Amino acid sequence: MAAVALVVLAVSDMLRILLPVPGTWYGVPLAATCSMTGLLLVAAVPWMPGGVSAVGVGERVLPVVGVVVGFVPVVVCVLAMGAHVLAGGRTDAVMMALAGTVLLGFGARQGIVHADHLRITREVVAREAHYRTLVDGSSDVITILSLDGRVLYVSPAARHVFGHRPEDLVGARLPLYTHPDDATPLMQAVERLRQEAEPGDRGPGRHVFCRVRAADGGWRHVESTISHHPEGLIFSSRDVTERVALQAQLERRAFHDALTGLPNR
Repeated sequence: MAAVALVVLAVSDMLRILLPVPGTWYGVPLAATCSMTGLLLVAAVPWMPGGVSAVGVGERVLPVVGVVVGFVPVVVCVLAMGAHVLAGGRTDAVMMALAGTVLLGFGARQGIVHADHLRITREVVAREAHYRTLVDGSSDVITILSLDGRVLYVSPAARHVFGHRPEDLVGARLPLYTHPDDATPLMQAVERLRQEAEPGDRGPGRHVFCRVRAADGGWRHVESTISHHPEGLIFSSRDVTERVALQAQLERRAFHDALTGLPNR
């Protein structure tokens, strides 16, 4: 749409130059009609769906392109002024000085914006790498879910804890590999957090204990903390199977005779 708007505006300028007498369309000059149409299209472009993703431009590439494109008018103006001088045209010192000052100021501003953008981009990349290192190196399984219960991200620890590849879990829905007896409390906690996220009233997280089937067919006891996330919900899950087994062993020792295995008094 933006490209069409530029073409329409260019046609309006060409009509003004090429037509000695501007033509009319139902009493309205053609050049004026093209100009108004092009300006309306330009005004409508930011409100259209899709945006940058429609043309396949990355969010990090767009600011750089915008800064570089800002230098195009400067180059065009300099070339036009140089061609005018070489063709023997008359020059006004005051206008040349004013135009040169404006162009230099604009060029300096674009350079500062570009340098600031590069600095911010480097900081963002370094921060992302730092947090990714923390998440990838954690023994806890970090899972991000959308509000409709679809898995968006699973940390690499899922392969070590459950034996499942993280890429195989992305796109699945809850309750995923959850024991049937534990699925209801899990989904109730998720539903409460989902209801809190819809009006924007984000309360505290929820702690959930459930059993998850591993790739070897065994059950892992998992302790999860569910919190709100900009994209939905985030799970921080820890394997507590050994702790549960030790607790069961201690309870048996407390209530059973160590020699005979019979219940004590």
